[in-house]
Amino acid sequence: VHVGAAAAAWLAVNLPVYLRAPTGWGRFLELSRTRPADHDSLYRVVEEYARAGASFPVDGLNVVTAALFVAAAGAVVVAGSRRRDPAATWELFLPLLIAFLLTGKVYSPQFSLWLLPLMALSLPRLAPFLCFCAADLAVWLVRFPWLGGRQGFTPAPGYGAFALVVLLRAVILVWIAWVTVHQGAAYPHAVDDDARAAPVAG
Repeated sequence: VHVGAAAAAWLAVNLPVYLRAPTGWGRFLELSRTRPADHDSLYRVVEEYARAGASFPVDGLNVVTAALFVAAAGAVVVAGSRRRDPAATWELFLPLLIAFLLTGKVYSPQFSLWLLPLMALSLPRLAPFLCFCAADLAVWLVRFPWLGGRQGFTPAPGYGAFALVVLLRAVILVWIAWVTVHQGAAYPHAVDDDARAAPVAG
């Protein structure tokens, strides 16, 4: 029911735009298909240090990103579904989104806004959330001076500093995904239906 409703809403919004301006509607998809790895992505770190700065071929990179996301999403679903009540399966949206962000070619600054509501709903402790906020802030604080340095502004950090904070944020996101997937047994969110339905004593 939920999937059908989501599909109907997507069609209601997108179909009129596609019929009116198909080229404009598909511009984002075309850009996503043809763009190389973004500065904030893990692939760019690999390109810089394992390929001496040479970019991966875009077509091959598209295949790799898709395959890695499917593998990561499959692992999340299999591991997460075994450890939680079906009523709490929604918690897996957070690690699935993290898998999408980390395996994608692009990690745009606004992606952090996508994560915040799911973290607020899913994380049982405050520490992982605060660690992510600190790491994401560090990426911002290094990113813009580094980009300024590419335009000739000084002083500016080198790419090594930027790669370090990007990797730190990725490690913290993997940690958050692991916590969310495995919290079903240690942090049950759902109350047993029988216990919920039982009358209160007294």
